[in-house]
Amino acid sequence: MLLSDPGKTPYDLCFDIFGFPVRIHPFFWIIGLLLGGNGGLDSALVWIAVLFISILVHELGHAFMIRRFGSSCRISLYGMGGLAMPGRGRPCTDREQIIIALAGPFAGFALAAAIVLLCTLMGMEVDSTKLFKVIPFWEIFPNNDSVVLTNFIKGMLRINIFWGLVNLLPVLPLDGGRVSYVLFRQRDRLYGEKKALKLSMVVAIGVVLLGISKQEIFIAILFGYLAYENYVQLNPQAGGGRSFR
Repeated sequence: MLLSDPGKTPYDLCFDIFGFPVRIHPFFWIIGLLLGGNGGLDSALVWIAVLFISILVHELGHAFMIRRFGSSCRISLYGMGGLAMPGRGRPCTDREQIIIALAGPFAGFALAAAIVLLCTLMGMEVDSTKLFKVIPFWEIFPNNDSVVLTNFIKGMLRINIFWGLVNLLPVLPLDGGRVSYVLFRQRDRLYGEKKALKLSMVVAIGVVLLGISKQEIFIAILFGYLAYENYVQLNPQAGGGRSFR
């Protein structure tokens, strides 16, 4: 979830995958360690692996669709987010922009489904449940009782299912927010952007209140920040301005 490509550093990790150049900013690893290091080194390494695989798959979902619609693409990972940036190619239609936005979360859903299927085929104990009593989820218990493997699988499912759904909320700059932005602009070229930002801010505030009530402090802080960013975009005098064209 990046707004712009972070500046290059001498410590970037760069490689190609499926023909897409990928650059990982050092803050990606630092933030991963800070957020996942409370349980010791093993826990931190598992969390970083989960974060890396999940975000890369998410961005590859965007990237493959960008390529499908005729443009090159490169990927950056930074902090707890990523960005798939189109290169040369024709401008995408509104329909194509929506497909590109949805491809990221659905790549994560596909990865989660593949993990559940693979664990089932390997004879692991798989129990269906609901996350927060609402979201379909699975608890998987490896046959060898490996804590590392259990935490890895649980983390992969949580990020790719729960955060995939969160990413579909109509909050800018999340993927769901980009979809709502395109739809509003289709119906109202003059005021569509403003309407999308208003909806985004209202939904973000609602998630903040829900996060506080559920004691999900990280979610409350994240969406509080997004609500503020949308407020700034709606009020140029507060230091913002139009960020979506």
